[in-house]
Formats: sequence, C-alpha cells, structure tokens
Amino acid sequence: MSGAVEKLIAAEVGGQFVVEQGAVTLSTTLGTVLRNDPERAALLVVNTGATIARLTWERPGGASVSIPIAANGGSLSLNWRDDLVLPTYELLGDVGVGTTTLLTLSVRRVNA
Repeated sequence: MSGAVEKLIAAEVGGQFVVEQGAVTLSTTLGTVLRNDPERAALLVVNTGATIARLTWERPGGASVSIPIAANGGSLSLNWRDDLVLPTYELLGDVGVGTTTLLTLSVRRVNA
C-alpha cells in the first residue's frame, strides 16, 4: 500500500484493499450480479448496455422490488459508510426484455 488514499482507507477500516472489475450480462431471468461478500466495502455497477437493468437483493425479483438502472451509463454506487451492510449482500439483476451488460467494480478488504 503506497498511496495516501490507500493509507487513509487502511487506517479507517483496517487492512489492505483491492479493486476487482467484472462484467455481467443480464437477461430476463434473474441472475447474480455480485455474490455475497462480507469483505466488500464498496461497489459500483454501470449499465453499459442499451436496455434498462433492474437490480435487487430479493428473489424472485421483478420490477416492483428492484432499482432501475438506466441504459447507456446508468449506475449504482454503494459504500459501507453511507449504506451500512448493503455493499456486502448478494446483488441480483434482470431486464424486462432482451439483454444488457453491466460493468462491476468491487473494493474488497484482503487482509486485516
């Protein structure tokens, strides 16, 4: 750990962190966007596709229990300070029609 921000984070929450990037394609079937992870301190999900994504923490999902993420750059950002434990929970998603792709970034503690 060498940067000032990394040192501040380590002092605040303890331990070193890594940023993990991924991509997930959603369809009309509810699927996992990010798995449950008690070490995840923050996350960013960006909808890079052309279809509105629906994100939820509940099964079976659906429009009435989801957060809509706009197409072509809509995003969801969560962190432990503002959102308490929400970044650690499994995040699920689907679309109403077709498919869309999500870019995911997770900030995870790797040691205490």
